[in-house]
Amino acid sequence: MKMNSYQEKRMMAFERICAVRHIDCACVVCGDDNPEDLVIEHIDNSGVEERKEKSQYQIYNEILALTDDVIREKYTILCHSCNLAKQYYFTHKDKDEEANEEYNKMMAKIKQEF
Repeated sequence: MKMNSYQEKRMMAFERICAVRHIDCACVVCGDDNPEDLVIEHIDNSGVEERKEKSQYQIYNEILALTDDVIREKYTILCHSCNLAKQYYFTHKDKDEEANEEYNKMMAKIKQEF
């Protein structure tokens, strides 16, 4: 039986939450644990390339099949606020010394979790 668009959206939301929980249950920077606030962050900033090659559904299913060691090498969990801050500091780190310091602190905290 084919799913309608509402069912597909609900299934995708469920898959996303399962993938997030498989990686970690809270933002590694601030500790936010609300599933709706959490995003999957590629440690090596390769998310754009991965999303060009695969659908979200494929990415989530691959994450669920990965072992903890592989997950910790590729992914981490951030809340939307910390993800935005990371992106801001990442794009400004070479232009602004304060942004560079904040970016380095955030990345150190992320790496410290592992």
